Amino acid sequence: MAADFVGIRKAIAANLQNALGKTIQVSPVMLASPTPPAAHVIPGPIEYHGALSDGLETVEMTVQVFVSRTTDIGAQTTLDEYIASDGPSSVKAAIESDSRLGGKCADLIVTSSSGYRVYKSPDGSGEVIGAEWLVKVYV
Repeated sequence: MAADFVGIRKAIAANLQNALGKTIQVSPVMLASPTPPAAHVIPGPIEYHGALSDGLETVEMTVQVFVSRTTDIGAQTTLDEYIASDGPSSVKAAIESDSRLGGKCADLIVTSSSGYRVYKSPDGSGEVIGAEWLVKVYV
Protein backbone atom coordinates (compact mmCIF):
# COMPACT_ATOMS: atom_id res chain seq x y z
CA MET A 1 0.00 0.00 0.00
CA ALA A 2 1.42 3.40 -0.92
CA ALA A 3 1.31 6.14 1.66
CA ASP A 4 -1.69 8.47 1.48
CA PHE A 5 0.00 11.60 2.83
CA VAL A 6 -3.12 13.75 2.77
CA GLY A 7 -5.19 11.08 4.53
CA ILE A 8 -2.49 10.37 7.12
CA ARG A 9 -2.01 14.05 7.93
CA LYS A 10 -5.77 14.63 8.19
CA ALA A 11 -6.20 11.59 10.44
CA ILE A 12 -3.38 12.64 12.79
CA ALA A 13 -4.89 16.14 12.96
CA ALA A 14 -8.32 14.63 13.68
CA ASN A 15 -6.87 12.53 16.52
CA LEU A 16 -5.37 15.69 18.02
CA GLN A 17 -8.53 17.77 17.60
CA ASN A 18 -10.76 15.02 19.04
CA ALA A 19 -8.58 14.60 22.12
CA LEU A 20 -7.52 18.19 22.78
CA GLY A 21 -10.80 19.88 21.94
CA LYS A 22 -11.66 23.12 20.24
CA THR A 23 -9.32 25.23 22.36
CA ILE A 24 -6.39 24.50 20.03
CA GLN A 25 -6.02 25.30 16.33
CA VAL A 26 -5.09 22.03 14.58
CA SER A 27 -4.12 21.73 10.94
CA PRO A 28 -3.06 18.78 8.79
CA VAL A 29 -0.85 21.16 6.79
CA MET A 30 1.88 23.57 7.88
CA LEU A 31 0.36 26.81 9.12
CA ALA A 32 1.85 30.00 7.71
CA SER A 33 0.69 32.00 10.72
CA PRO A 34 -0.42 29.76 13.61
CA THR A 35 -2.42 31.34 16.41
CA PRO A 36 -1.33 29.69 19.68
CA PRO A 37 -2.25 27.29 20.97
CA ALA A 38 -1.82 25.60 17.62
CA ALA A 39 -0.61 22.33 16.11
CA HIS A 40 0.29 21.23 12.61
CA VAL A 41 1.54 18.07 10.90
CA ILE A 42 4.69 18.06 8.75
CA PRO A 43 5.72 15.11 6.58
CA GLY A 44 9.28 13.91 6.90
CA PRO A 45 11.49 11.14 5.58
CA ILE A 46 10.07 8.03 3.92
CA GLU A 47 11.67 4.60 4.01
CA TYR A 48 10.75 2.46 1.01
CA HIS A 49 11.09 -1.32 0.54
CA GLY A 50 10.59 -2.20 4.21
CA ALA A 51 9.40 -5.69 3.31
CA LEU A 52 9.61 -8.05 0.38
CA SER A 53 7.83 -6.98 -2.78
CA ASP A 54 7.73 -3.38 -1.58
CA GLY A 55 5.18 -4.33 1.07
CA LEU A 56 6.00 -1.75 3.73
CA GLU A 57 6.77 1.96 3.80
CA THR A 58 7.62 3.91 6.92
CA VAL A 59 6.67 7.57 6.92
CA GLU A 60 7.89 9.96 9.58
CA MET A 61 5.62 12.82 10.51
CA THR A 62 6.49 15.68 12.82
CA VAL A 63 3.77 17.27 14.89
CA GLN A 64 4.62 20.75 16.15
CA VAL A 65 2.58 22.36 18.91
CA PHE A 66 2.90 26.02 19.91
CA VAL A 67 1.68 27.92 22.98
CA SER A 68 1.77 31.65 23.62
CA ARG A 69 4.44 33.17 25.84
CA THR A 70 2.12 35.85 27.24
CA THR A 71 2.61 34.33 30.68
CA ASP A 72 5.62 32.18 31.51
CA ILE A 73 3.94 29.93 34.08
CA GLY A 74 0.70 29.42 32.15
CA ALA A 75 2.44 28.63 28.87
CA GLN A 76 4.83 26.17 30.48
CA THR A 77 2.04 24.49 32.45
CA THR A 78 0.08 24.00 29.23
CA LEU A 79 3.14 22.70 27.40
CA ASP A 80 3.88 20.31 30.30
CA GLU A 81 0.38 18.83 29.86
CA TYR A 82 0.98 18.42 26.11
CA ILE A 83 4.39 16.75 26.65
CA ALA A 84 3.05 14.25 29.21
CA SER A 85 2.98 10.65 27.99
CA ASP A 86 -0.67 10.27 28.98
CA GLY A 87 -3.61 12.29 30.23
CA PRO A 88 -6.38 14.34 28.61
CA SER A 89 -3.98 16.90 27.08
CA SER A 90 -1.20 14.51 26.09
CA VAL A 91 -0.24 14.96 22.44
CA LYS A 92 1.33 11.48 22.40
CA ALA A 93 -1.85 9.86 23.72
CA ALA A 94 -3.99 11.88 21.31
CA ILE A 95 -1.97 10.86 18.25
CA GLU A 96 -1.91 7.20 19.32
CA SER A 97 -5.65 7.14 20.14
CA ASP A 98 -6.33 5.58 16.71
CA SER A 99 -3.08 3.87 15.75
CA ARG A 100 -4.48 2.76 12.37
CA LEU A 101 -5.72 6.25 11.51
CA GLY A 102 -9.08 4.99 10.33
CA GLY A 103 -7.42 2.45 8.03
CA LYS A 104 -4.91 4.87 6.47
CA CYS A 105 -1.98 2.88 7.90
CA ALA A 106 -1.04 -0.47 9.41
CA ASP A 107 0.18 1.10 12.66
CA LEU A 108 1.86 4.16 14.13
CA ILE A 109 3.91 5.05 17.16
CA VAL A 110 5.04 8.32 18.69
CA THR A 111 8.74 7.74 19.23
CA SER A 112 9.88 10.98 20.88
CA SER A 113 9.20 14.54 21.93
CA SER A 114 11.75 17.31 21.59
CA GLY A 115 10.96 19.02 24.86
CA TYR A 116 10.65 22.79 24.97
CA ARG A 117 11.69 24.87 21.97
CA VAL A 118 11.43 28.57 21.26
CA TYR A 119 10.05 29.58 17.86
CA LYS A 120 9.88 33.00 16.26
CA SER A 121 6.37 34.11 15.37
CA PRO A 122 5.91 34.00 11.59
CA ASP A 123 4.71 37.59 11.59
CA GLY A 124 7.80 38.73 13.53
CA SER A 125 5.75 39.93 16.50
CA GLY A 126 7.58 37.85 19.09
CA GLU A 127 8.23 34.32 20.21
CA VAL A 128 6.18 31.28 21.15
CA ILE A 129 7.26 28.11 22.90
CA GLY A 130 6.41 24.65 21.76
CA ALA A 131 7.55 21.12 21.20
CA GLU A 132 7.81 18.56 18.41
CA TRP A 133 6.75 14.93 18.34
CA LEU A 134 8.15 12.37 15.92
CA VAL A 135 5.53 9.94 14.65
CA LYS A 136 6.48 6.78 12.72
CA VAL A 137 3.65 5.66 10.47
CA TYR A 138 3.81 2.15 9.00
CA VAL A 139 1.95 1.89 5.71
